[in-house]
Amino acid sequence: MIQIVGLSPAVDVTYFVDRVEWGSQHRVQRVERRAGGKAGNVARVLHTLGAPLRLICPLGGPSGQWYASEMSALGIALQAIEADSETRRCHTIVEPKRVSEFNEPAPVVGQEQLEALAEAIQPAEISILSGSVPSAMSDEDLLSLLHQLRDNSGILIVDTSGDALSLAVG
Repeated sequence: MIQIVGLSPAVDVTYFVDRVEWGSQHRVQRVERRAGGKAGNVARVLHTLGAPLRLICPLGGPSGQWYASEMSALGIALQAIEADSETRRCHTIVEPKRVSEFNEPAPVVGQEQLEALAEAIQPAEISILSGSVPSAMSDEDLLSLLHQLRDNSGILIVDTSGDALSLAVG
């Protein structure tokens, strides 16, 4: 079993347009929505490959409900942690020769959510912490989560960047 922990799930929204002219109105030709964020994307790929997995992430508001229903429709096991804030959205604008992204910040993960995450972690062959770490999350809380994942896993993979990755490696 692989358990994937994502602290910043997102509803990924992609708009396809002919061109973007700032300060103008645009007609979107096609819209795609997907339950994403890095952890959601990792879960989707591993599920497609037939790996047994479980995704653990905080979800809130109507966006979080939509995210959970999309994962369920894909057959991906999800342990949703109730979040105080709306699940973020990430917007990608695709023009024929350019792509632009607008990513909302990761929501605050409070003490109550951290405790629920800790309770949700189970022994697993592989654990993956994937995606951005909320800026308000303390180094101590992140280290505690990493230690718990490491203690409950044969292999721990950390798929993040910046200070959070440095902290995981150190």
